[in-house]
Amino acid sequence: RLKLARLSVLIVFVVIISLVLFYFASHNGDSKQEILESDREPISEDKARQAIGDAAQPKEQNMQETADKRLKEQGEVGQPREGSIPRNRVLRFGERPKLLFQELRRRRTLFVGVVTAKKYLPTRAKAIYESWGKDLAKIVFFSSSGSENYGLPVVSLPDVDDTYPPQKKVFRMLKYMHDNFIDQFDWFMRADDDVYVRGKRLVQLLNGIDSSSPIYMGHPGFGRPDDRKRLQLEDGEVYCMGGTGVFISRALLKRLAHWIDDCLAHTIVSWNEDVEIGRCISRRAGQQCTWSYELDRYFFNDFSSTMFSDPKFTDLRQHKHAKQAVTLHPVKDPNMMRLLHRFFLEYDLQVLRQQQERESARLQQLTN
Repeated sequence: RLKLARLSVLIVFVVIISLVLFYFASHNGDSKQEILESDREPISEDKARQAIGDAAQPKEQNMQETADKRLKEQGEVGQPREGSIPRNRVLRFGERPKLLFQELRRRRTLFVGVVTAKKYLPTRAKAIYESWGKDLAKIVFFSSSGSENYGLPVVSLPDVDDTYPPQKKVFRMLKYMHDNFIDQFDWFMRADDDVYVRGKRLVQLLNGIDSSSPIYMGHPGFGRPDDRKRLQLEDGEVYCMGGTGVFISRALLKRLAHWIDDCLAHTIVSWNEDVEIGRCISRRAGQQCTWSYELDRYFFNDFSSTMFSDPKFTDLRQHKHAKQAVTLHPVKDPNMMRLLHRFFLEYDLQVLRQQQERESARLQQLTN
């Protein structure tokens, strides 16, 4: 009986080992296929159908490289591709990858580039870095050539001065983001040095949007009717206003990078830097500023410029949409920037306490 028992245990052990080896062998094959698929650039819908229908042919895996090479020869690199499809499989909100290698290879969510000047580095920039800047994975301040850093992460852009509006500075900042961080982040934000950002809420918002699609997002601007002619805006052309922040997906920045020098040289017709960025993205990269009623609430612009000058934030406390926003503008006083950060820390703590009280009440009902 003892020998029979030992033999039975041995058989079970061999079966388990065989199943484990079979599982990892098949799983590894699927993982390799996922890597191949995720490393491909967006392709047109027609070519996607062709690739799906002829997936057995290995040459189709290099289809996009061949298409990009052809576009480059024709001088059309950066042109929008109609019907583009997402690059990666999109995870649902809050969903995590099932495999460790997928988790480790994920990019970080947001890179924030703050446009500032030499005279504001020790004041506005420092206030940002000491307040909401600590809530973000990566924040860099872009200033003119020869700027001191004052203990901040500063990039002094060569051959760029502090001329306002900062058109050349912003275009060069976008180019720097692309050249140095395009494979490390999903989203890129162009921010002013007088905007307040609720970092955790912003990251939560961006995590729910597919960065593999070309997206240009912010507070939509249309230009006043009497001003559209001066700005030379076409019918239906919408740009993202710079004050509350401009958000560019990784896919769009990759497309836009090809056109930055061209836009600086040929498309600028006004002094409005945010309009010119929008014109470049619209006419060269083929994307308009995403507009919806909800986004208008997320990016709050105080056109009266008085809400953030009151240390008690009386108007802000009574403004429902402002308290729910993820960016607020303008906050020009560095001390007010710090006070506003303290206000939202206390506000978020109060919300958490209210949620805890509600959950405690529900738990009490269940136990009674």
